[in-house]
Amino acid sequence: MKNIYFLFVPLVAVFALSSCEKEKEESTDTTPVVLETPVLTISEQTSDSFTITWPSVTHAMYYEYEVNGETKSTSQPYLTESGLAEGSYVVKVMAKAAPESGYADSEWGSVTVDLKLEDNWFEIEQVYLKDDDVFNYYKYNSIWYVFTGHGVASVMMDVLTTEVVEDFGEDALPNILTQRMTDEGISVINSIGRLEGGMSGLEPDTEYVVVCYVTHESGVEKLVISDPITTDPVPEMPEGLEEWIGSYTVTSTQTLQLTADGSVPVYTMLDEPMTFDITIEPSPNDVKTLYIYGWSILEEQMGARLPAMAQLSDDGRKGLKIVQGYIEYGGYTFFWMPICYRSDNQYQLLNFADDIFTLYEEDGVITASMYSGTSGGYDYDVVALDLFIMGSTVQIPHDIPAYFPAGGFTLVRTDSTGTSFVGQNETSAITVSPMN
Repeated sequence: MKNIYFLFVPLVAVFALSSCEKEKEESTDTTPVVLETPVLTISEQTSDSFTITWPSVTHAMYYEYEVNGETKSTSQPYLTESGLAEGSYVVKVMAKAAPESGYADSEWGSVTVDLKLEDNWFEIEQVYLKDDDVFNYYKYNSIWYVFTGHGVASVMMDVLTTEVVEDFGEDALPNILTQRMTDEGISVINSIGRLEGGMSGLEPDTEYVVVCYVTHESGVEKLVISDPITTDPVPEMPEGLEEWIGSYTVTSTQTLQLTADGSVPVYTMLDEPMTFDITIEPSPNDVKTLYIYGWSILEEQMGARLPAMAQLSDDGRKGLKIVQGYIEYGGYTFFWMPICYRSDNQYQLLNFADDIFTLYEEDGVITASMYSGTSGGYDYDVVALDLFIMGSTVQIPHDIPAYFPAGGFTLVRTDSTGTSFVGQNETSAITVSPMN
C-alpha cells in the first residue's frame, strides 16, 4: 500500500503543475481579435445612385469606406451615394475597432456597382392635336407634345415631316434641328419630370414627327423620334368672313398728333382727315382671323408688313372686329394698343381693352364703330390704333411728331380678291399673336 501511494502522489502533482502553466500562458497572450469582415449587399440602385448595406459587426466602433478610392466613414451599417455619373463604382468597407479594446480592424469587404443610365431618362410621351385660341394654335397648323425625363442638360428639337426624316436619315438629323429648349424648359422637365409644349406654323393635312436630340447631365446623348401624326385639313372660314377680304381706301375724320415734352408724350387732336390704303387678307395661322395690312404708320418706316388682326364680331351684325394683339419682329415686341380719350380730357394708351372698334357695312358704306368703356375710374372713347412697345415707358420707334388716323373711319372697297386661306406665313420673321 505504501508503494502504491508513493507512486500516485507525484502523478497528481505533475498534472497540476502542467495545468497552471497552460493558464498562465493563455492569460499572457495579447494578440487582438480581428473583427469580422463586412459582407456588402447592394440594397438599392438607380441610374445615378446606390445604397450598400451590411450586417452590423460586433465590437465595431464605426465603419470606414471607400468609393472609387475616396475615403469616408459612417457609424451605421449602410451607405448611400447619389448624383453619380454612369459607370462602375468599387465600394470597400472596413469595420473599425476601438483603441485598446482587444480587437483589430477587419479586412476590407468589397462590392462593385455598375450604374447604367436607364433609357427613359428622356422620352416623347405623347404627340397630339388641339385648338388653342390664345396662341392661334389649331389642329390644322400645329402639333402639341409632352416630354418626360430627368437629368436633362440640353435639348435640340424640331417638328419635321416624315419625308424630311426619311431623306436625311437618323445620322444627319441632329445637324438640322433648329429649336433649342430654353433653360426654363430644362428646369421644368428636371424638377417635375414633365413638359408640355407646341409648335405652330405647320402645313395642314401633313404627316409630322417630333425629333429631339438630347444630352444628359452625364454627357450621354440620344436621338428621340415620336410616332407620326397628321395635321387636320383646313376647315372652312366662318360664314361672312371671306367677304371682307380685299383692298380698301380708309379716310379718318381727324388726325391725332403725337409730340413729346421731354419723355412725356403729348397728344393733340387735329380736325384734319387722313387717307391711306389697306388690304385685308387671310391669316396664315388661323382660319377665323383676317390680317389688316397698312394700318400702322410703322410699316413704311420699318419696311415690313405689320398686320392688325380682325375676326367676325359676335354681336349678330356680321361686323369685322379688331382684335388686340402683338407682333414680334426685328428683336422687338410691338403691341396693338388703342389710344383713348378719357373723361378727364387726357389721352391714354390701353394695354388691354375689351374692344377697339368694329367695321360694319350698311347700304354699301363701311364705317368704324369705335368702342367706349371704363378704365381706372374714367370713361373713355377709342380714337386711334397703332403699334407701340411697352416697357418702362411706352415707345414708338419713329420720328416725332407722328400722326395717327383718328376719330372715326370710312372704308371704300377698291378691289375684292376673294383670296382663300393659304396656311403659310409669307414673312416667317414676323410672329403675330392675339393678347389674352
